[in-house]
Amino acid sequence: MLDPYYRTLKGFQDIIEKEWLAFGHKFTDRCGFLGSVDSKEISPVFTQFIDCVWQMTQQYPCAFQFNERFLLTLHDHVYSCQYGTFIGNCEKDRLDLRLAERTYSLWGYIHKYMNDFINPIYLKENMATKRSGLLFPNTSPQVFRFWRGMYNRFDSGVHPREEILDTLASGKEHSSSLEDHIRLLEMRINDLCKRMGISEDVIQRKLQGFLSMDSLDGVLLAESNEENCGERLTSTSLPLTKSFDSDNNHTAGKSDTESGFDESSSQLSRSGFEDGLGSSTISLTGVLGNSEPLTRAQFQVELSSVAVDWKPLRNVQNCSCAYSFEHFSKKYHCWKCGEVFCIRCIAAHMPLPGHFPKRHAPVCKSCYTQLHSISPIHEIASHVAS
Repeated sequence: MLDPYYRTLKGFQDIIEKEWLAFGHKFTDRCGFLGSVDSKEISPVFTQFIDCVWQMTQQYPCAFQFNERFLLTLHDHVYSCQYGTFIGNCEKDRLDLRLAERTYSLWGYIHKYMNDFINPIYLKENMATKRSGLLFPNTSPQVFRFWRGMYNRFDSGVHPREEILDTLASGKEHSSSLEDHIRLLEMRINDLCKRMGISEDVIQRKLQGFLSMDSLDGVLLAESNEENCGERLTSTSLPLTKSFDSDNNHTAGKSDTESGFDESSSQLSRSGFEDGLGSSTISLTGVLGNSEPLTRAQFQVELSSVAVDWKPLRNVQNCSCAYSFEHFSKKYHCWKCGEVFCIRCIAAHMPLPGHFPKRHAPVCKSCYTQLHSISPIHEIASHVAS
């Protein structure tokens, strides 16, 4: 309540390690583990603490970086003993049992799946606490709510058909994917316009209706004919493999600045973007530093590698592997095909050709195999991974 830092994932981890683990909360006795001696020592103190935190998240939904799934995961693994983080009554017990050597840490698991535990409506500077950073929860009895996610988790009839925060998180990821895709398309269009000698003002007027690639080809041909640039399109192969000279670089930089691109984006547009995606007609400098030609077919690969429409989470009851989704089961979207999968079917992450920058995105097994069937993708993936 006092410090906003402890309402973040890292801060909450610190407060657990300091006030509960290092301070000596007797998890073995309080949770009734097999090593406990006296059954009268059993007490749900930690459960009450987690419940109190959840109550505060309901009153201040934008003040906490973590979501309900994080609290449930933390509580579940206190009792599961799957990780050695909460085993033992004190730090000495954990050292004697050599838990750091013999077990895994729960914090490593949470860090690996960090995106699953992020609150999509979290505001670092919450308007309700902007002045002092303090929280003043209402302690009136009628304000406290029953946590059905904790105490009726597996009673499917009492839960809504979809979780609001999961829907918001999915929409946020979808928007992020589309923004990366738009950024790449803008760079492609900008580069093609400069190579064909078409002014950006003309192309921007024609792009107001979100034209398709086929109609864009017609626009480019029409404008080039109007500007007597037919000699640039005498061959369908568009042999534009000559690199820019200093004058062309100066002109390209000016047009990038006027169109709203920053200097780094302009540099990438001038030098090109993708490399090694097949035989080519247009020479673009790729992310690996070498210049490889790019064909219209490879443009199509970039377009098809990003799902524009994602399947809604609402009516998805089962994964393609026949796994049945419970209410609190995390559902994952494949960023390439837009379908919904479980965590086992979407464990692969790789950069998509249609994204800029090339950050790793979750894809299903079939899409992962399909993308890796294009040999140059292996080079891009290995380069980004390194």
